[in-house]
Amino acid sequence: MTPEEIEVSTRIRELVTAYEKTEDSKVRAGILKEASSLRDITEYDFENYWRSQSLEEFADFAAIEKIKGNEFSKDEAMTVLKEVCALTPEDVDRIVYLLTKYGTAIEFVFKKSDYIWSAVFEENKSYSEVIEDLNGSSGGAICL
Repeated sequence: MTPEEIEVSTRIRELVTAYEKTEDSKVRAGILKEASSLRDITEYDFENYWRSQSLEEFADFAAIEKIKGNEFSKDEAMTVLKEVCALTPEDVDRIVYLLTKYGTAIEFVFKKSDYIWSAVFEENKSYSEVIEDLNGSSGGAICL
């Protein structure tokens, strides 16, 4: 995580803790407003994160600043993909971080949707297979 993402994660943890400690709806609304100004976080997220992850995991994941497709080049996308495909299952935290941060941008650059996560985690594709798919050699969903 970047230093800024670490700061945001720490602040999200503090906000969730404060949110959980109060019943005052005005205070909760203020907390939610601040959280949503940091990242795309909703009341639903605050109320339900614990169902699938710890507070630390939620805050770290929410703090990742996602890169937009129009801010990303094809060469940058290929560099990230090469790193992701070179990582091992033991590096799952790094893979999740990279795909969370860059996944949507990569799919935007290659005009493919809902591809990256399944290619890496479900199909365990190699870098060359991923690039082939993204360049359109073997079909796949296309963003319109």
